[in-house]
Amino acid sequence: YTAHLCMQEAIWDAPKRDRGLWIGDLQVTGQTINNVFADKFLMERTLAKVRDQAQGGRPPTELPVADVNKLPGYSAAWFCTLADFYRHAGDRKFLAQQQQKIVSLLKYQQTLFDTNAVFVNPHKEWPFCDWSPGFVLDNPLTRATSDLYIIHGVREAVWLLRQLGDATNAATFSTWADQLTTAARTRFLDQKTQTYGGRLQENVMAILSGTATSEQTAAIYSRIIEPGSPAWTVQPDPTRHDNDAMTPYYGNFVLQAMATLGHHQAGLDLIRRYWGDMLRRGATTWWEKFDPSWPDDCKWALDQTAYLSLCHGWSSGPTSYLTETVLGVRPTGAGFSTVTIQPELGYLKWAEGDIPTPHGLIHLRVERGQNKLTAVVKLPPQVAATIRLAGKTFMRDRAGICRLSAPMP
Repeated sequence: YTAHLCMQEAIWDAPKRDRGLWIGDLQVTGQTINNVFADKFLMERTLAKVRDQAQGGRPPTELPVADVNKLPGYSAAWFCTLADFYRHAGDRKFLAQQQQKIVSLLKYQQTLFDTNAVFVNPHKEWPFCDWSPGFVLDNPLTRATSDLYIIHGVREAVWLLRQLGDATNAATFSTWADQLTTAARTRFLDQKTQTYGGRLQENVMAILSGTATSEQTAAIYSRIIEPGSPAWTVQPDPTRHDNDAMTPYYGNFVLQAMATLGHHQAGLDLIRRYWGDMLRRGATTWWEKFDPSWPDDCKWALDQTAYLSLCHGWSSGPTSYLTETVLGVRPTGAGFSTVTIQPELGYLKWAEGDIPTPHGLIHLRVERGQNKLTAVVKLPPQVAATIRLAGKTFMRDRAGICRLSAPMP
C-alpha cells in the first residue's frame, strides 16, 4: 500500500511531503513494485528521468555533470535498481537505451576514487547513506559505506553490460570492481574483529557487495548484525534528535544480508519486532524513520523530527523479503526466463503467493509437515525454474502445476 501510494506520474519517495525522484528510495520501492505490481511504465519513466537529470543535458556518451541525485551512493542505487528491474521485466529495448548511460556513469564514478582505489569524494557531493547518526554528513563512516555501496553497484552494472553483449566494457569494469574490492578489504577491514567497523550500514554493504569473505561474514553477523549486538544501540545525535541504529530504508539491506547469510528466522523476527512495532502504534503506511525505543505516541517523533514522512516507499522492504526469501521466488534471468524458487519458512507453517512475470503469474504454496516440506508450484510458459526444497533440487521448464515434497533434515 505504501509503495502504491508513491506511484503517481512517476514513482515518488513519498506522496505527501517530498514527492521527489530519489533513486535510493526507488531501489527499495522498485523491488516492491516489481514483486507486486509489475509496472513497467512507471519504473522505466522514473529510471530514465532520474538518470537523465544527472546527465545535465550532455550527450549520453559524455560524463554526467554529477552522480544520480548528486549522491555518490545513489549512482550505485541506479545500477542496482535497473538490474533488479531487468531481471523482473526483461525489457531489452529499454536496457539498450541505457547502455551508453551505464558506461558514462561508471566512468564518472571512477573519478571519485584516488590512486589507491579508495573513495575520496573529490567533487564534494553529499555522501548520504542513512538518517541514522553518523551517516548523514561527509565523514569516514559515510565514505566507507559509500565505497562499499559503489562496489555493489559496479558489479550490478557489469552484469547488465554482459546482458547487453558488451563484453569489452564488462571486462574493463569487472577488473575495476576487483581492484575496489581489494582496496576496501585493505582499508576498511578491522583485522582484530574481522568486521568492517562497528555499525550496521558499512558491514551490510560489505556483505551485499561481495567484499566480505566467508570468514568475515560469520564475524559480521555475530558481532554486528545479530540482534542485541552493540551495533543496534547508537549514541544519539543531539542536534537532530536521532538515536536510531538504522532507518527502515537500511532495514531492507539488513534483511537482504540476513537472507544472504542464511539467517532467515532472524529476518522474520526483525520484521515482527521492527515493522511490526510500527503497526502496533497504529501505522497504516510505513514511516520514513523509526526506532522501537521511541515513545508510543508518534506525535513525539513528528515534533522532534521535522522531516519525518509517515508514508515512505523506501520502508517497504518486508514485501520483497516475504516474496524473495520466505516464498523464495527470485528471477535469475532477464524477465524470469530463469527463476530460483527456494522457500525459507523459518517458524512459519505455510506461505502462499502469486508473483507477476512477463509470461503470467507464478503461484506457489509451501507447507511444513511433521517430517517433510511440500510445495505446489504453478509455472507460466517460457519460465525455467530451479526449485529447492529442504536441500533437494528439482528442475522444471514446462508450464503447469507440479507438486513436490522433500523430507525435512
